[in-house]
Amino acid sequence: MPNLPDHPATRAEADAWMDVLQRFRLVHAAVQDSCGQWLVQVSPQARVHLLCDPQKVLGLARAVQQVLAELEADTR
Repeated sequence: MPNLPDHPATRAEADAWMDVLQRFRLVHAAVQDSCGQWLVQVSPQARVHLLCDPQKVLGLARAVQQVLAELEADTR
């Protein structure tokens, strides 16, 4: 995955990152409402999170990247 930008995220960037997270099955479920907010469930047993702005979506993507990097380091 590419590095996330340090500037404020746009809705289009957040939508693109959510598409990546869904496409690679890094989240269990994600639904966007008409206002651009996302309801996200990371795993079937996890609670549903409301990501109310693009920065929150990028925060989730950053957290997923960190977990993946840690898992990769553990397997070396």
